[in-house]
Amino acid sequence: MSITPDGALKILEDLGGLPATSFHEGLVSDYVLESLNRLGMEIRRDPYGNIIARIPGMTSGVPPIAFVAHMDHPGFEAIELRDDTLVAEARGGVPQASFADPVTSPIPVEVVARSGQRWKAQLTGVDGAPADRRVLVSLKEAADVQLPASIVFDLPDQASVHVEVYDLLGRRVTATAPKPMPAGLEQSISLRIPDLPSGTYFYRLIAVGRSADMEAAGELVVTR
Repeated sequence: MSITPDGALKILEDLGGLPATSFHEGLVSDYVLESLNRLGMEIRRDPYGNIIARIPGMTSGVPPIAFVAHMDHPGFEAIELRDDTLVAEARGGVPQASFADPVTSPIPVEVVARSGQRWKAQLTGVDGAPADRRVLVSLKEAADVQLPASIVFDLPDQASVHVEVYDLLGRRVTATAPKPMPAGLEQSISLRIPDLPSGTYFYRLIAVGRSADMEAAGELVVTR
């Protein structure tokens, strides 16, 4: 493996420009794989999406050294559009204190699409209770922002909720992580389906509660 200091800085510069909020690390992952391939390194990706690269040592009998790095960073995912205002939900380790106080003046932010397209915006407030970990983001101009699908349901009791999506052959194609949710009407789960081709799918919503479990199913149509 051989890389110049300028080459290393160029990789860091490129990585710094890629959106990488938790659960949306694909652009960074693909770039890292491409860069390591160009360097001729021994690499593999495990079933969980982790990239493992190995550089043979120069001296035998020396214990190996492991360097570990995240491919994501804390941020927000837009889950709803209300006129020209986005509702964005925290992803990753955004401090809970960020949702405790009202926003007294707009905070400049950028909305970044998976394609890399960017829009200027302002964080203008908190949506709901601090425990909801959602903020309001006002777009400065009209934008075609693609949002995740939302499944809305009533939850009679506090429960851990997740959604599984199946194709017409009954194969599971994606699923959400279990999410603790309080009891209430018109609860919603955001479903990320960026890689699914157009077609008809079926979803299964599973809620595991303290007093009872609940299941619901429905049809999901993806259009590109």
